[in-house]
Amino acid sequence: MRYREYPPSEALRGVVHRFWTLRGDAPGPGSDFQRAMPDGRPELVFNLADRFESRRHGTTERQPAALVVGPTTTALALRPTGRIDIVGVRLVPGPWPGLLGMRADELLDRALALSDLSPRWREDLLEPLADAAGDRARIAVLERRLVRLAARSGPGDPRLRRAVDLTLRGTVRRVGRLAELSGVSERQLIRLFREGTGMTPGLLGRVARFQGVLGAVERPGPVRWSRLAHQQGYCDQAHLCRDFRRFAGLAPRRYLAAYREVTRHFVEASSGHGGFVQDGPAPPL
Repeated sequence: MRYREYPPSEALRGVVHRFWTLRGDAPGPGSDFQRAMPDGRPELVFNLADRFESRRHGTTERQPAALVVGPTTTALALRPTGRIDIVGVRLVPGPWPGLLGMRADELLDRALALSDLSPRWREDLLEPLADAAGDRARIAVLERRLVRLAARSGPGDPRLRRAVDLTLRGTVRRVGRLAELSGVSERQLIRLFREGTGMTPGLLGRVARFQGVLGAVERPGPVRWSRLAHQQGYCDQAHLCRDFRRFAGLAPRRYLAAYREVTRHFVEASSGHGGFVQDGPAPPL
């Protein structure tokens, strides 16, 4: 599979975390489900080839061609069924509910057909995306739509933006201190987080720390779990393993032994710090 990531234009920084594309073929008939790991960021996904299958609570269903995947608190089980040609938009926690027209906690751990989301998404984007020649043109199609929506919805609450940034960076973990630095009460902060991220500050911080673990274990070389637990701010190795099972749905060593061709593309390469990794130069937009 060929996976590429691209930064947004200046007009969408602070709203769009990155654009991404995925092309290739399924590993083969009856391939196993793989896990897309939670990172606190919702996705807009446009599938221009064969649909993916998702599995939840023992039930398998085929995903819609255009969907929004809300912020998740556990891994999504996904399986490609044939040719893969996807363009996606990973959104920044905080301002995206205004862009999509719904509260974040209404979309937590849910995936919906984009056409069912709100009237502002009724216009079909699949055809212009399919007609666009290459990543540069496809991202330009999405940029034009998102810039218009972002202009209508506004930049979001600056207090929440600051608090989310501190949380994703792992700079501040105590809710009281986070509220103080953001200029709100703890109660206000929790309300802002639920409306803008779908999670509490503590839960989003745990997800960001989990992403830091994933980024570390994807690097070459042996994994020393006790040292990694200390580096990522866990009490001990057992604490790390409990959170890993909570968010990944399997133990750390089983994760390392599993085939991860899809999964590894949903690991935050900057350990939650909001950067991007790019295969090749970014397309000019």
